Amino acid sequence: GDDARTSLDWAGTYKGTVPCADCEGIETEIMLHGDNTYMLSTKYLGKKDSKVTNSNGKWNWLDGFKIELEGIESGPSKYFVTEGRIIQLDMDGKKIEGVLADKYVLTKVK
Repeated sequence: GDDARTSLDWAGTYKGTVPCADCEGIETEIMLHGDNTYMLSTKYLGKKDSKVTNSNGKWNWLDGFKIELEGIESGPSKYFVTEGRIIQLDMDGKKIEGVLADKYVLTKVK
């Protein structure tokens, strides 16, 4: 069937700033590699002593459109893959609804 896994050029680097409960936003960059490994870089904006945090590991397809980054315990790890973008999902793997929904999009930059 036609799904993101087979029909999209999903490998690459995605960037965006997602909402944060106690800061100005979380600057997020995710590199998805064709060998099912990832590198995740985050920075909490507007916090004192905010450092860039890097993590990496393996990722897996949950179905033809959703992926999960392995090894992430303290934050969201599931994303919906679409053309040129990945969309952060909630902790249960569901699309985030409401006025901030469009703020959870990371756009492919390369």
